[in-house]
Amino acid sequence: FDMNALLTEIFGEHLDDRLNAYMACCGRHVRDGRGDNIALVHEDTSGNVTRMSFAELDKASAQVANLLLSYGVQIGDQVATMLPRTPELLTIVLATWRIGAVYQPLFTAFGYDSIKYRMDKANTKVVFTNQENRGKFDDLAKQTKMVLVGSKVDAQSWGDDNYAEKVATQSQTVDAVSLDTDAPFLQMFTSGTVGKSKGVSVPLSALSAFYLYMRYAIDLRADDNYWNMADPGWAYGLYYAITGPLLLGVTTYFNEAGFDAQNTRDFMVRHKISNLASSPTAFRMMKSSGVFEAAHNDNSNDNEAKLSLRCANSAGETLNTEVV
Repeated sequence: FDMNALLTEIFGEHLDDRLNAYMACCGRHVRDGRGDNIALVHEDTSGNVTRMSFAELDKASAQVANLLLSYGVQIGDQVATMLPRTPELLTIVLATWRIGAVYQPLFTAFGYDSIKYRMDKANTKVVFTNQENRGKFDDLAKQTKMVLVGSKVDAQSWGDDNYAEKVATQSQTVDAVSLDTDAPFLQMFTSGTVGKSKGVSVPLSALSAFYLYMRYAIDLRADDNYWNMADPGWAYGLYYAITGPLLLGVTTYFNEAGFDAQNTRDFMVRHKISNLASSPTAFRMMKSSGVFEAAHNDNSNDNEAKLSLRCANSAGETLNTEVV
């Protein structure tokens, strides 16, 4: 097995076996003339749709990266978000990687104790969050820089920097920092099912494994409309709803709304989702809801139920035969 050959196949030119996750997932697509390709399709809870190209993500992530540099974030420092699935979350992830820092997810359902434990262990330097989650940080804001994604008024009420205001003043260019392949780019924590949650540092060399999984297990193709329903606050969503599809230069879809079967079906129909990844629990709920009954029936007159699905994937636990 020739890792160097694989890295060359995936990433093209790379110097001295050094990588940058932002370049792998965004920068090289812009460099190689694919900047106009859509990287993200995001639908918010009101049904408003935002599309961002790789070129737009390139500029937006540069602005956030420069903001992080202004805060003194250095190579290997931890940057976290507690945000729903939004364009800002994706932009911050890429910006963190761009300057060689390490992205740390904080799941929006976490409470104070879970947040404090992870921030203490990781020595988190900057946290981006919104008004809905800001109250969970309480005295934690004393030990880290807080940036609020939301209104200026809300940011001022907490004494935080306002995301939009701060980012708007930053340059749209910044060099990406290449690192050894054993350098970390993600700081994960286990679910804590047995004992305390344990930190898991993910090295840049994992990008090749993510690539192989997306290409051969998920069977992601260039013309797919790909939606991974997993929240990027956990590994599956962060690895395979963000890193994996962007690594292949394929559009990823974000649905900010919480899960229910009707919303899931409607989103799949609206966006002509052809490749779906989700959890066995979600698939069971989709089946038991009954709203998908007409989706596979070519003779159905219910055009609102017609899916464009080519393949579906699940992970996390076994799917029972009835659901399959």
